Amino acid sequence: MKFLIVDDDPRSRHLIRTALDEPGMEFFEGNDGREAIQLYEAHRPDWVIMDIEMEPVDGIMATRTIRRRDPKSRVVIVSQHNSLRFSRAARAAGAWAYVLKDDLHDLRNILANAAKAPTEVRPLRP
Repeated sequence: MKFLIVDDDPRSRHLIRTALDEPGMEFFEGNDGREAIQLYEAHRPDWVIMDIEMEPVDGIMATRTIRRRDPKSRVVIVSQHNSLRFSRAARAAGAWAYVLKDDLHDLRNILANAAKAPTEVRPLRP
């Protein structure tokens, strides 16, 4: 399985990678939404794990662009903000789910559940 982890904080990328890392997984990393779009096009990962607040292109715009170019793409927004505004923006952009950075266990559960029912189940929630 291939993952693209996008966050402007290398420590956050490391934590996410550590939380997901298992034998056979491949990881790509980007610093912002612009890199996310380029890396998605180059590697076509199974999942994109994306922060929201990044410059110059934020995670919402990058998610919207990736989803427009590939409607089958799966993006999970991982944010430090427990915010209805951000989770609604993520939903509108086409994110699969919205997970808080302080609960990466929830991220693993979402990915595991998606593997069991990979098509239209989209458990987006703050």
